[in-house]
Amino acid sequence: MADNARSGAEDLVLGTQVLYVDENSINRALAALLLKEGGAVCSPVPTLRAMMDAIARSRYDVVVLDYETAAADPEGLDMARRDPQFRDLSLIAVGAGRNQADAIGAATFVTAPLDPIQFLAAVAGARSGGYRPERERSIGRSALLARVSGKPEAAAEILAKFIQERLAIEQTQAK
Repeated sequence: MADNARSGAEDLVLGTQVLYVDENSINRALAALLLKEGGAVCSPVPTLRAMMDAIARSRYDVVVLDYETAAADPEGLDMARRDPQFRDLSLIAVGAGRNQADAIGAATFVTAPLDPIQFLAAVAGARSGGYRPERERSIGRSALLARVSGKPEAAAEILAKFIQERLAIEQTQAK
């Protein structure tokens, strides 16, 4: 059962091309690991300028942008906003709330430190254009595991079902 539940969660981001932008090398490494475990392909870069170079060279489904990195380079952020290739991408703000995400033009956000479940859900939703957090605080990994008696496979199964149902609802609403 663990393999089936794990596959269900991974299938939601499997093959997603993610550009992760964060000046902190530890955060880039963590995000790359989480995305790789989820089946996504991650290209981590440290700056907005490196982000724009990467976008010019490759195709990405989702850009995950650290709020502090964006706020530290307003000129680079303005340059990105004017670029049509950047404007067409799904953008997730990390380490931000709704107001900060709006300030940098992100469609959605995830809080820091990265919660693996929330992070992968945001990437899966952004790929399909559907993930929107309803509130700034989400259930953390430890709280979810506590609710399923510490069984990671049960948590993964619940997460996979939640994301699939959420995306189905939002696709229906979009029609």
